[in-house]
Amino acid sequence: MYPVCLVSAGVYWAQGQLPLAQAVPYLLGGLVGGMVGGRLYGKVSTLWLRRIFALFLLYGGVQYVR
Repeated sequence: MYPVCLVSAGVYWAQGQLPLAQAVPYLLGGLVGGMVGGRLYGKVSTLWLRRIFALFLLYGGVQYVR
């Protein structure tokens, strides 16, 4: 996934459509999330992962309806 994101970001940057100041918070969030996810990998039961994912889906659905 990482190489695909790099190529995509490179294409947008080459076209001048990637405002770096606006992208930095998302890049930092992705970096932190990846590091936390890597540390938790294998330590969280699938039951809890399903519950967390269900909560995200529910939250997204409510936001979509609003």
